[in-house]
Amino acid sequence: MQDRHPLTRLFAASSVAVVGASEREHAIGTVVFRNLQNAGYTGRLYPVNPRHDAVFGIPAYKTLGEIGTPVDVAIICTAPATIPDILKQCGHSDITAAIIVTSYSGLAETGTRLERRTLKIARNLGIRILGPDGAGILRPDIGLHATTASPAVKAGRLALVTASPALCSAVLDHAAKADAGFSSVIVTGAAKDISIPGILDYLAGDPQTLGILLQLDRIDDARALMSALHATARVKPVVVLHTPDADAPVDDAVLDAALYRAGAVRVRSLGEWLDAATILGRGRLATGAHLAILADDPASAALATLRSAVHSLPSPVFAPATRKALAAVQLAGDRPDGLVRLTHEDMPFALRKAVEALLADDAVEALLAVLAPSATTPPHRLTRVLTDAVAKTDKPIFAAWTGSSTGVAGRQLLRRHGIAAFETPEAAVDAFALLVDDLGLQTHLQQVPEAGDTPPWQPHEGARLLIDAARAEDRVHLSPGECHAALRDAGIVTPVATLARTAAEAVAAALQAGFPVVLRADADVLTGDARMRLRADTPGAVRAAFDTLLAVARERAGTGTAIDGLWITADPERPQTVELRLGVRRDAHFGPVLSLGKNDFGIPDALALPPLDRPKAQALIAAANLPPLGPAGNTALIAVLTGASRLVCQNAALDTLVIGRLSIDASSALATEVDIALAPDARQLPALTPYPLRWVREWALADGERVILRPVAPEDAGIEQEFVRHLSDESKYYRFMDALRELTPATLVRFTQIDYAREMALLATITEGTAERVIGIARYVACADGETAEFALVVADAWQKRGVGRQLMRALIEEAREKGYRRMVGDVLAMNAKMLRLASALGFAIQPDPDDSTVQRISRALDV
Repeated sequence: MQDRHPLTRLFAASSVAVVGASEREHAIGTVVFRNLQNAGYTGRLYPVNPRHDAVFGIPAYKTLGEIGTPVDVAIICTAPATIPDILKQCGHSDITAAIIVTSYSGLAETGTRLERRTLKIARNLGIRILGPDGAGILRPDIGLHATTASPAVKAGRLALVTASPALCSAVLDHAAKADAGFSSVIVTGAAKDISIPGILDYLAGDPQTLGILLQLDRIDDARALMSALHATARVKPVVVLHTPDADAPVDDAVLDAALYRAGAVRVRSLGEWLDAATILGRGRLATGAHLAILADDPASAALATLRSAVHSLPSPVFAPATRKALAAVQLAGDRPDGLVRLTHEDMPFALRKAVEALLADDAVEALLAVLAPSATTPPHRLTRVLTDAVAKTDKPIFAAWTGSSTGVAGRQLLRRHGIAAFETPEAAVDAFALLVDDLGLQTHLQQVPEAGDTPPWQPHEGARLLIDAARAEDRVHLSPGECHAALRDAGIVTPVATLARTAAEAVAAALQAGFPVVLRADADVLTGDARMRLRADTPGAVRAAFDTLLAVARERAGTGTAIDGLWITADPERPQTVELRLGVRRDAHFGPVLSLGKNDFGIPDALALPPLDRPKAQALIAAANLPPLGPAGNTALIAVLTGASRLVCQNAALDTLVIGRLSIDASSALATEVDIALAPDARQLPALTPYPLRWVREWALADGERVILRPVAPEDAGIEQEFVRHLSDESKYYRFMDALRELTPATLVRFTQIDYAREMALLATITEGTAERVIGIARYVACADGETAEFALVVADAWQKRGVGRQLMRALIEEAREKGYRRMVGDVLAMNAKMLRLASALGFAIQPDPDDSTVQRISRALDV
C-alpha cells in the first residue's frame, strides 16, 4: 500500500545536488551550499559546476549525470536560461524534485516563453519544481538548509510556509530571539508547480509538525486550497497571514469567511504572526478559554485584563479552596475574577503557592504569569517555579516578562524550558487568543447537524428546469414568477407572482393575492434600480399604477425589448417582524458566497461559503448580529439559508440571488423582492465541493426491495451510528478490526463530514415507514501518493449475500476512477472469506500482508 507522499523525496532528501555551487562571495550558489554545510546536512551533498573541481573542499561535478549515484533533489542556482537543460539532466539522472532558487524576473513572470518551456519539460519528465524566485526548504532536524536565508534554525514542531524570502527572514530572526524551532520552513517563491495545497497535504501528515504558519498572497485555485486547508486544520492549527497581491486582489471579507469555514485562524499583522510562532512552537494547545492572570505589578495586571476583555476571554470563577489558598500570597482587597495580584514578600514563594492553587482549580483552563522582576529577585528562581509547574500539567502556561535586563534573562530561561514568554502582557494575551480561536474553530468543525426537513440529497428539479429554460432562451434574469417559484422549490416561503397583461388582469390578480400588492416590471434590460416596483393598497390604486408603471417600463426598455405586462405579488403586512436581506453573489476566487444582514445598508453583511448545513447556517446568523428572533423564527431563518445554499450549489448557472426583504416573525419567514440573475455560461463551482447529487441512484434487489444508493452527508451521523450499533460483533471486527460498540463522536464526524473532492462514502439505504435506515456503507480515502484510494466496506448482517456490497463497490470504483485515482486497495482480515470472494469477483488481486499473516492486501487497477 502506497503511503509515501510524493513530496517526501523533496522534504526529506537524503541526497542533494547544488547546481551552480561556487565559492564566489555573495553568489546564490555559494550562499545555499554554505548554508547546507554549516547546518550540518546529514545527507550526501554534491556540488555541480563545470568551472570548479571542488567547492569548499568537496569534489565538484561538471553535470548531474557525472554524479553516478541516486540524488533526491537538485537545487538550481544558475541563470534562468540554463534551467531547461538542467531539468533535462535531472530527467536523465532520475531526479524527480528540483528547487529553483534563482531570482530572475524573466522566469518568475507568468506566461513567458522560458516559463512555458521549463514547466513543459518538468511535466514530461515527472519532475516536481519548487519555485522559482527565492524558493527554498529548511528541515532543521536533518540539516537541510536549502535556502538563501542566513539565520541558523533550531529544530522544533512548527512549520512556516511563505512565498516571501523577506518574510521568511523576519520570522526566522524572531524565532532565533524567541528560542522557537521549526519542523519545516518552506519558501514557495513564485510557486509555478508545487503550491500551497500540496505543501499543506504533506504537512498535515508530517508527524514532526504540530502547527503551521501560512502566508497567503495569490489564490490561484481556491477549491484546491480550501480542500487542503480544511483537511489540515482538522488535525493541527493553521495560522494564516494574508498579504494582498495588487495583481490578483482578494475580497478581504470573503477570505475571512473562507478561512473560518476551513478552520484556519487568521491574523492581521506580522506581529500577531510572530506571536503565533512563539506560542504554537511550544506544542501545547488550549482546551478552554478561561484564563487566570497572575501579576506582580498593578499596571501590567490592568493591561492584561483589558486585553483579555478585548478578546472576550472568560474569567474563571475560583473555587473556595483556591481563594483560601491564595489569601496568604495575594494582596488584600477585591479583585476581578480570574486575576491574582501577588505580594512582593518572598516573591518566588508567593508565585509557587499561587501557581499550584490555580492549576489545581478546574475552572482555570490556562495560566498567564505577568512578571516584572526586580534585581533583588534572580530570574532563575521565578523561572524554576513555572518550569516545575509546566511539567505537572497539561494546561497552557505562558508568561509576559517585562523589563530589559532581568526581563530578557527571564524570557530566555523560560523559552529554553518550553514555555512561551512575551515582552508585553498584550502580546501574551493576543497569542493565547489565537489558541482559543483555533479551539473555537475545531469545535465548530466538529458540530453534527440534525437531519432537516429537506436533506441535501433531495434535488430541486423544478428550480433547475426553470433555470435551464431561461438559459436556453438566452435570458439573463428569471422572471418574478420564476424567481418566486424557484425559491418555493427550495423550501423558501414566498408569495405567488402573477403576470397581468392588462389593468383588469392586474386588479383580478391583486384581489386574489390579497392587499397590499407590489406591481413590478420585468425585462432583462431592466436591471438594478431600473427593475421598477410600485406598491398598491386598493383595486383603484392597482389600476392607476398599472398604466403608469407599464408606460415607464416600456420607455426605459426601448423598442428592442417587448414588455407584455406587469407582475403582481402579495406584500402582506407582517407586524413585529425583523426585516433582513439575503444574497448570493459570485466571488472571483471562491465562487458563490452567501450574505445575510439587516435592511440597513450602512452595516456590512455577514458572509459564509456554501454548502450550509444547520450549524453553519446558525453560525452565519450569529455573525450577522441580528435582533432576537425567537426559537421558531431562528428555525425559519435556518431553513431559508440552507434552502438558498442548496439552490446555488445545485445550479452552477445561478450568478446572483437577492432577497431584498426577508421578513422574520416569531414563527415564520417570508421572502419578497426577489431577483435571480444567471451567468451567460456555467460559472465556477463552490470552493467547497457541494453534495454530489449525480451519485444518488435507485435500484432494486432481486426480491423487488427498493434501495437508494447515495453519498453520505453530515446529517447522516445519527443513522450511521445506529447502523454500526446493530452490526454483529463479527461484522464490526471485520470492518474496524476492533471490538468497538459504537463510533466515537470524532470518528462519526470524520465519517460523515467528508470532503467530496478527495474522498467518498456511499450509503445503501431503505425506507421503513418515514425513517431511512442504512444497510451498507462503502468508502474510500486518498492515500498519500495521490493516486491510490484505500477502501472499506461493511453490509448489515441481515442484508449480506443479497448484492448490496457488490452494488456499493461497483459505484465506488466508478466514482474513484472518474476522479482520476489509478488504483484501489484495501486490507481484509484473512478470515473474512465473504469479503475476499467479493473482492475476487470484482477483479481485485489478493496477496498476503508481508508484515501480518492475519491480513490480506487486495488491490485493483482503476484505469482498465
